Amino acid sequence: MGLFTEALYLGVGFAAVVLGLVAALTHPDRRNILAFLLGVSAGLVAVQIFRVHIFTVLAVAWVFLPGRVRNRGALKPIAVLLAASMLLASTTLLGDLVNSPTLGLQLLGLAASASLVALTSNRQDIAAMLWGLLAVSTVGSAVGVLQVFQVIPMDLWHLHISSIGRPTGIYPEPDWLGMFSGVGVLLSWRLSMSR
Repeated sequence: MGLFTEALYLGVGFAAVVLGLVAALTHPDRRNILAFLLGVSAGLVAVQIFRVHIFTVLAVAWVFLPGRVRNRGALKPIAVLLAASMLLASTTLLGDLVNSPTLGLQLLGLAASASLVALTSNRQDIAAMLWGLLAVSTVGSAVGVLQVFQVIPMDLWHLHISSIGRPTGIYPEPDWLGMFSGVGVLLSWRLSMSR
């Protein structure tokens, strides 16, 4: 029964992603919708399709979107990002405490995806992405607060982490909740100042 339930959840999740992508890509305002979804996916740590992060999938769809721009000013920061990610990815080959051999590849995939998005985005796209990241950070933080007040159960993800009483929100670990809550605070200040 457990395997069937997991397969059912995986199938429903995959169908939802595919239908969401089809709906977003066929909508007249698809550029803003996909930019918002890219921001949302950047704040979802554990959402993967066949061990590929959803952000990477959406970034590939973003690159093939008609009417994309070329942001040549992002070339130097992207070179630094890719060099740093290669350096960090190389540590997964040598570390004794690495529990996922594909971690380096995932890091490089996310860095390459972010680079492609940065090269093909304008200010309006970036604003929509930041609003998407703020939305998912707010939802995660709200779920964490509701877990503290015991409105939502703590054991949404890992029972061994939840048993010590730390909220996880929509993330697999409390540390992710803390980081994205901080990102949400910074984004709420930045986005309100930009208006």
